[in-house]
Amino acid sequence: MKQHFIHMFEYNDWANKATAASIKETINIDAKAISIFGHIINAQKLWLSRAAEQTTIINPWQNLSLDEAIILSSQNTKDWLGFLNDITESDFQVSVKYVNSKGEHYTNTIKEILTQVINHAAYHRGQVANFVRQSGGNPALTDYIVYVR
Repeated sequence: MKQHFIHMFEYNDWANKATAASIKETINIDAKAISIFGHIINAQKLWLSRAAEQTTIINPWQNLSLDEAIILSSQNTKDWLGFLNDITESDFQVSVKYVNSKGEHYTNTIKEILTQVINHAAYHRGQVANFVRQSGGNPALTDYIVYVR
């Protein structure tokens, strides 16, 4: 399972880089594309703090410039891969308690959190692709199957 999630976070990094490049290459990009991309990156940092049981306060919708989001994305990848390398196979079933951005208390396993991070990013990258297309640009092809080909 560990190698699977390492692979998925490497894919996530590749897809985030491709998405950022498509935003950068679009001359009249809708600002919503940058906002959503920043949300992806902020949320990945937030979920890491939850998985690591840190009490960091992160606004998942904090405005980031595209360059700030790119830098944070790179750091997130390093931090997530470090986290994954440090845990054992049995740690994937460990339950983590956290408070969401609405103040609600939840408990999820590390495996569930990792799956959430990957799926959440893919969902929002699709939204970014739509804004890139509507702005006259070429959306990045970020499907997993494209990554593994």
